[in-house]
Amino acid sequence: ESSISKEDILLRLKVSSTDLYKGESLRASLVLYTRVNIDHIESLTMPPFDGFWSQELTSTNAHSREEYNGRIYETYTLNELLLSPQESGRIVIPEAVLGARVQIVVQDSRNYDPIFGGRHIYHVSRELKSAPVTINVKEFPEGAPASFNGAVGSFTMQHKMPAAQIDANTADQIELVLSGVGNLKFITAPRITLPESFEVYDTKTIDNIKVTPNNTSGSIT
Repeated sequence: ESSISKEDILLRLKVSSTDLYKGESLRASLVLYTRVNIDHIESLTMPPFDGFWSQELTSTNAHSREEYNGRIYETYTLNELLLSPQESGRIVIPEAVLGARVQIVVQDSRNYDPIFGGRHIYHVSRELKSAPVTINVKEFPEGAPASFNGAVGSFTMQHKMPAAQIDANTADQIELVLSGVGNLKFITAPRITLPESFEVYDTKTIDNIKVTPNNTSGSIT
């Protein structure tokens, strides 16, 4: 058991950015770093992401090798989320906690086993904690127009308007399509002011939004 040091097995919460505007997106990946054999994961408690909208991404259980602090590790991505801060200021993401069962092989020439030779295998449970991560969230820049409702990203908008002349007591529609990359899930339909002589029906919204490890993209009609 004493042969396992703190540097042999680590848990890290890796984020794609620690400095962004409110409403922007970042990717958070919980990654296990190990230089020893992992028998199995006994428990995993993700941190609360208070102050963020969060979307869990499709788990790939990606496995790779990575150098960290001068050591080579086998790495396993345990969970990935897309986060979008909903408030400005410093937001601290608390620690994640993982329980792992580790396999240890000890060479002992004094107690020779006819099958395993001088090798003895032990299993030890370890509790790992990731370091808290601080995210600096900036407020929106000054000078935003009065109609700004929190849309952060790169967008284009198309529109389809009614005919210039329509008959009384007939219906028509205004159609707006906002598309691009950004926090589409938080964008609401704009308020359109019409003369009192028009009867306005409820707005219908159609989403076509795709969440990827890097961003949210698609369109809202």
